[in-house]
Amino acid sequence: MQDPCQGIGIAGLVSPAPQRWILYCSQDMGMHQGPNQLWVTTDAGRHWVLTAEGGNNIPAIGNIGGEIAGEFGMSGNGQILWLLGGVGGISYSTDGGTDWHQ
Repeated sequence: MQDPCQGIGIAGLVSPAPQRWILYCSQDMGMHQGPNQLWVTTDAGRHWVLTAEGGNNIPAIGNIGGEIAGEFGMSGNGQILWLLGGVGGISYSTDGGTDWHQ
């Protein structure tokens, strides 16, 4: 299975459906400003699509930002993604992880 995080630490994995997984990659580069990526697969990990990306000197996809993640989770119905930041508190996404709100 391919590792889409490419050396960035895996911060969490959720599965809203048996073949659909959402992987959150996050790395602290000091001052809680490292790279963050959110990857989605619909074929149990054979192919991954970058859904959101952010951090210092990284062109943003969505508005995920660069704050290091402490925890990553999903609501019971699979409609909301939750992200507990190391400094910024709790963020949530209702569109699969592209757009985040605090």
